[in-house]
Amino acid sequence: MAQPAVAVAVAQPMAISYGEKSSVNVSAKEIKLVAKPSTAAAVTASPAGNSLDGEAGVRVLQLHEYKQAAQTLAEAFKDDHVAWYFLETPDRAHWSKEQQWELHVQIFEYIVYAHMLKGIVVSAGPNYECIALWYV
Repeated sequence: MAQPAVAVAVAQPMAISYGEKSSVNVSAKEIKLVAKPSTAAAVTASPAGNSLDGEAGVRVLQLHEYKQAAQTLAEAFKDDHVAWYFLETPDRAHWSKEQQWELHVQIFEYIVYAHMLKGIVVSAGPNYECIALWYV
């Protein structure tokens, strides 16, 4: 079985792992997020339901939240040369920085939405501080 692709944007370092779980009916994956440094407390997110450990604020996002998740990713990758590779091209040399930023955000909106349709998007912390994408 192929490994799922994982992309993560975090305000603070977090470790992310996954494992098989036969009781989950959507993707047969169990997602674990462990904040570092921590006291070995793990939060398990089940894609079968949206109710997660409320204390940690970890939850599977719904389709209507794709723009908020995309905004976090766009800001996390605002200085990433690979993310801007498609924006800083000769045919867009006349574009303003605002126009380029808008396209940068739209790209992440498409990425997040696609992951929500064919995978799992998880948020940790208040205000979408950490976003993890799994495409299965």
